[in-house]
Amino acid sequence: MSITTILKQDSKEVSATLKVSQIAELVSSVRSSYGNSDADIKAPSVNTTEGYVDLKFASDETKLFLIEREVSLIKIEAIEACKCNTAKVLSKVIEELVATSPTLVNISDTTDFTCL
Repeated sequence: MSITTILKQDSKEVSATLKVSQIAELVSSVRSSYGNSDADIKAPSVNTTEGYVDLKFASDETKLFLIEREVSLIKIEAIEACKCNTAKVLSKVIEELVATSPTLVNISDTTDFTCL
């Protein structure tokens, strides 16, 4: 299953939390395949309607929006990289960009707000 396929799943059938979890597992396997699963990639701060917050404080719904945006950027960057250097393999460029994306790598980080 791909990130895009997970994002397209019906929201009524699959919760945002489950989608984030599925995407985190997929990214983890991509990182393992790429060979950087031990690398520490710092989580970004993200712009929300409440201002900039660490990614771990964002809701799962916000994370899904951020993932959609990141996937779009990765597609554009991978296509451009392959246009500039025709020896590059699109799937390998995408793998590299997914495995090194601070947003995707840290998407499963959460903070428990049970007292709220």
